[in-house]
Amino acid sequence: MKNLKAIIMIILLGLVGCSNDGFGGLFSNKKELIIIPREDTIKALVTVEDARFSIDIPEGWVIETTGEYATFGFRAYDPDNPKRSIFYYGKMSPFMKSEEAKEFWAWYASTGYQNSKLYADAPVLYDTSIEGLYYTFNVFTEFARTYGINHNFPDFSKLEILEQYSTPTEMSNNAIDESTLRLRIDDNGYPIDAMVTATLVDALYYPANGIDVGFYTAYRVSGIMAPADDFMHHEDRLAESLSSFRYKDEYIQEGVKLIEWETEQAKLLQKTLNQTTKLINDAWAYRNKVNDKANAQFISYLRGKAYLQDPQSGQIYEGDQATIDDYLNNPKDYKDPNLIPIDQNSPQFGQPISGVIKP
Repeated sequence: MKNLKAIIMIILLGLVGCSNDGFGGLFSNKKELIIIPREDTIKALVTVEDARFSIDIPEGWVIETTGEYATFGFRAYDPDNPKRSIFYYGKMSPFMKSEEAKEFWAWYASTGYQNSKLYADAPVLYDTSIEGLYYTFNVFTEFARTYGINHNFPDFSKLEILEQYSTPTEMSNNAIDESTLRLRIDDNGYPIDAMVTATLVDALYYPANGIDVGFYTAYRVSGIMAPADDFMHHEDRLAESLSSFRYKDEYIQEGVKLIEWETEQAKLLQKTLNQTTKLINDAWAYRNKVNDKANAQFISYLRGKAYLQDPQSGQIYEGDQATIDDYLNNPKDYKDPNLIPIDQNSPQFGQPISGVIKP
């Protein structure tokens, strides 16, 4: 019995000697940060199609179309958060060249040519650039609704142009401007990131009464958008979804037979749309990452979040400010005391996170 007691005592002494809590960790009161892997807010892509087209969109999304043939367009979005979306409009027209041009067509309509009223009502594109196009986008969609186009267009009412890149396509010979833009959209105080592109052409020069009363047309008006923290993680998936769009050959031929489409124009639009992913991805790769930090700073303020990084794996974790403050003030109270803070001055601030710290 004495030998048994001696053996037990030796074991206990050994445990005491090799543990921080005196009992080999058996009775440790160290806190542990529970890290939940970040869940994808934009799911894997699935194929949807009809007689006109096929496209791969994130699981759970819906797609709504408008127009036919040359004017065909669509918007696909997450019904739980419609700000997560992609869109493509093959042709948006007309954009008038001046108020004087609108007045001419209003006068012409008053003489009995009622079809001219369309041009009298169309918006003026004061800035003949892709920037000007997107600043006028909401005005155009309101005009379209007055002519019976009931479609759930994306909203660009509160946008800021952060960056602009010249991105010529095979339509550039006829273009006034071809650019890809990075936008920040204000959604009731929450930043939405968007990468958008288009081709703008002078569709009609028509001198009358000493002025040009013709109009501009925008082609391949397209883009991807999501809340800034979603966009950071899923830009590539959104761009992949947009680039997967394909017209069915039968649909193109049907449009040609109805004289609604020219075969070469349809193929050119398809080809330039297929280039859109590269244009957007290249522009995103060369983006000014100062804007990433600005978004992250604003989002962390709105949501009361802060960040820690594992110095060994490089992974970044997001948590409530109070939880992270407690960790930073008392790191030795935690099982892993080596995580480092990522503040607004850190080069890693604004980079994608790997997990969320449970409060």
